[in-house]
Amino acid sequence: MKITDSVSIKSRTYMSIIHIQSAAILCQEARLLESNNHTSKFEMLNIYQAKSIGAIWAISSFLEAYINEIYCDIYDDSPEFVGSVPENKKNLIAKMWSKGIPRTAKYSILDKYDIFLDLMEIKGFSKGEFPYQDIQLLIKLRNSLIHYEPEWVKNTSSHDFNDADMHKFEKKLKGKFTTNPFTGEGNAFYPDKCIGYGCAKWGFDASIALTEEFSKKSGVKITYGHVKNNLEIA
Repeated sequence: MKITDSVSIKSRTYMSIIHIQSAAILCQEARLLESNNHTSKFEMLNIYQAKSIGAIWAISSFLEAYINEIYCDIYDDSPEFVGSVPENKKNLIAKMWSKGIPRTAKYSILDKYDIFLDLMEIKGFSKGEFPYQDIQLLIKLRNSLIHYEPEWVKNTSSHDFNDADMHKFEKKLKGKFTTNPFTGEGNAFYPDKCIGYGCAKWGFDASIALTEEFSKKSGVKITYGHVKNNLEIA
């Protein structure tokens, strides 16, 4: 009789790490394009916008994947990053996750973070301050780009322009980051001047700040800690 041992091998991918690394690469590449004088302005703008929009999408994907992975780690009893969460809280969070709370698409990205802290009975984020408020704006911007609908925007150089004519994103985002250097006086703030390295870097910094603050509040270990040194953006 011959006995053959078999081993079941499983792996677990944390997509949030791939998303945040992608965002860092795209941000850095967009920044480098700003100092590139060897390509025509028109060709440069297309590449620059592609890098910047890609970074914004990757940052948003990182934020959702990150919190989903934490819920899944608790639900699947994978303790590497959530080992410090008390057992009674783990049981409650896992029970809620099994019921689709906040697992389904009807819950926003930030709802998922808020609900986790509520279930832990921990004080939540200051919603009117950085980084929470900035992430709210970033997600609204991401959603607007994905579900884009063209609209008439009055140019600031128009003789009858007043503050009421300012686009909603200009009101909320202007001054938070440097604008797209490949645009000019005739370009509207949204989407033309808004989409660039400055915007992507602002969103990137806010996402790191939010997940780090979440980690401090919840005791959950940062999942991307081993690659953090590679995420530096000038």
